[in-house]
Amino acid sequence: MKLTTSLITGTFLSLAATSAFAEVHMDPMSFVPADKITDGAIYRMDVAEGDTVWSGGTAYQAVDTSWTKVGEIDDILLDREGKMVALLAEVGGFLGIGDRDVIIPLDSVRFAIDDAKSYAYVTNLTEEQLKALPEIDDDIWD
Repeated sequence: MKLTTSLITGTFLSLAATSAFAEVHMDPMSFVPADKITDGAIYRMDVAEGDTVWSGGTAYQAVDTSWTKVGEIDDILLDREGKMVALLAEVGGFLGIGDRDVIIPLDSVRFAIDDAKSYAYVTNLTEEQLKALPEIDDDIWD
């Protein structure tokens, strides 16, 4: 009886583990590798106070023609637990002169698919807010 119970229990646990593994399976086509995001554009959109367009947190399926390009994504920043928390962005300047590296918190950006399957982010920060962000020397992580 003990042997039968052990075999049944083992079989049940094996089946449970197999179904748990099946639930964890992920579709690689649903991911975007980080290297496809870095060097992507960062746009700014005007969001009026009380406007609910920003509160949804959903990604945009295209870059809107009303958005203004304000910089490029230098890197994606993770916290010590591996959670994406911010973007390191190069903003301001012209043709690489006078630009600054700043950290834009993740709650201030939304993902956007740019034309030709390139990727971008859009922020709701105003030009003044972007200028007020402290400049970061990205060599601090070397």
